[in-house]
Amino acid sequence: MTETTPFDQQLARLGEAIATDGVARYEAELAALAARARRAHVARAAADVLADRTAPAVVRERAFAVVSRFLTLAGTFEPTGDVAIVPAA
Repeated sequence: MTETTPFDQQLARLGEAIATDGVARYEAELAALAARARRAHVARAAADVLADRTAPAVVRERAFAVVSRFLTLAGTFEPTGDVAIVPAA
């Protein structure tokens, strides 16, 4: 059984928020997530799409799924510092 990490929980909350509100409302969080993927050297193409404000929303949503999955698989547990990748509920 796989243990759920706080990062996994943050990604799940962000995914739910995106599904409800759309990607445009979470530009800062998506930019932070894309930067994290680039630092981890995973899903770079998807990270670029995720950060591209001109890309269609559905494409960015799919990129979010790819980036999230690869970061989870890579086990990137870098600290988020003072900035959470998801807004407080």
